[in-house]
Amino acid sequence: MTITNYFINIRMQRSVAVRFYLNDMPVWRFLRQGPDSMNGGANEWLVPGENVLTMEIVESALTLPNKPADHPMIQVAIFKAKEGDATHQDVEVIHQVRFPDLWDEVSEELKVFPYRHESRFVLPASEVYRPRYLDAPEQDIPSDGTPELRQVVQDLYAAIQSGDGSRFADLLTLQFEEYERANGGAPDTDIASQRTVVDNFFAHPIVVEDLEMDRLVFESRANGRLVHVIRDDGQPVFQAVATDDPTEHLEGNALLTFSDGQWRAV
Repeated sequence: MTITNYFINIRMQRSVAVRFYLNDMPVWRFLRQGPDSMNGGANEWLVPGENVLTMEIVESALTLPNKPADHPMIQVAIFKAKEGDATHQDVEVIHQVRFPDLWDEVSEELKVFPYRHESRFVLPASEVYRPRYLDAPEQDIPSDGTPELRQVVQDLYAAIQSGDGSRFADLLTLQFEEYERANGGAPDTDIASQRTVVDNFFAHPIVVEDLEMDRLVFESRANGRLVHVIRDDGQPVFQAVATDDPTEHLEGNALLTFSDGQWRAV
């Protein structure tokens, strides 16, 4: 199987707060406030066949002066490089969504926030890897989690707090494996390279924000095959920064799936 490299580009204007999901996997693992942008590989979130892009627009200041047509408040594009072309600009757009353009066909009574929008596109099974979480059992997940789910989060935090990069990387083994497979073993996506990134961060002295378990929300995604652990205030669950170089930092939420008989980070 030859993996095709797909990419995602997100551009957000100011006064917009959004979460993005591809197939119910968080593209950004915590709430983002515009202005912001993202451009990078999308393979880890894609599936063979029908794909679903979800935007959860928490709030938006639509009273701002109208933007030019080429500057929407939110624009999301899934694309790949055209065959035989080497330039990043010359791409084939597979799917695109723009806001507030998407409201052109939405009734007035539905134009309220928070607003959820879904769109769909299809990818060939020969070009993208089938992620393992699709084979996990569907489960009912309470918003405050289960003892097993809460323990995984506490284990991740303990590794960060103790500065144990090796332990932290071990807990992310499934995530590393899935990322390498999704990208077809492209440079810097292999497990060793991913562990090196972790090792380099933990080589610094770090300060870690407290884990506030009572603020955590365990979101059921993909019919309970995934659990996205977030904070009720939109801030990252895990936050750490290097005291000798503030540009080196760790921020993220937990995404968990049931694999090999236990809940694991993915």
